[in-house]
Amino acid sequence: MVDQEQQSFRVQYPRASSHSWMEINVRPWLAVTLLMLIAAIALGTYGFMQAQQERRLIDSGVQVDARVMSLGNDTRQMPRDEPVRVTLEYADPASGRVISSERLIHRKPGGVIKVKEEIEVRIDSADPTVWTARTEALPLLQPLTVPLIMLPIVLLSLIATWWQRSRVMRVLATGTRKSATVASIRQSPLAPMSKQIGLSIEGTDRTVRQAYWPTRNGPISKGQMIQVIHAGGKIVLPEASYNVPQ
Repeated sequence: MVDQEQQSFRVQYPRASSHSWMEINVRPWLAVTLLMLIAAIALGTYGFMQAQQERRLIDSGVQVDARVMSLGNDTRQMPRDEPVRVTLEYADPASGRVISSERLIHRKPGGVIKVKEEIEVRIDSADPTVWTARTEALPLLQPLTVPLIMLPIVLLSLIATWWQRSRVMRVLATGTRKSATVASIRQSPLAPMSKQIGLSIEGTDRTVRQAYWPTRNGPISKGQMIQVIHAGGKIVLPEASYNVPQ
């Protein structure tokens, strides 16, 4: 019996599985989930590559003495409780030319860095402007701390997305067809290929409910009457968006 109901549902709404992700209550959560996931992957990749580069410099970089020329904000010295932007000047052993390189130097709690001070750094023989002042590599997980913290947030956002999508599917499965009048039309940045429309449903309260109208469904105008699926105060995108041909 359940299989027959599912088969009937698939026949009635053949595009529900894919298009339900684009409903107005689902799309913002889906966008947040994807953005957070992309950010976590990007930060994780960047942190891992930076950590690997620093490990390589510590293991095989050329050791040189560098002089601190400036600290970025016109002071003579700064505490190293946080990373400090410094300009270092040193000679490249391979070519003999003087290199001036500006970048952040790692934090060293309780430490102080001063202009004209000489510090030991390790430089990249292939690109002498790349250096590190570290003598010991960070634990590999430390650069991945932020991405790892973001993963539970991505998971919660994914759960919220799935829950919102399941509500759409329930409306499709249990809802009834009703006529609705288009009360408003506007463009949403979350749906560049759709119009966000406000709908007043006949036979219900005066609440204006929101939905997306894909441009592939043709033009739509304020005051136009369309069919929607309604259940429990919720509506799903006009039925046509689920079974019009591609």
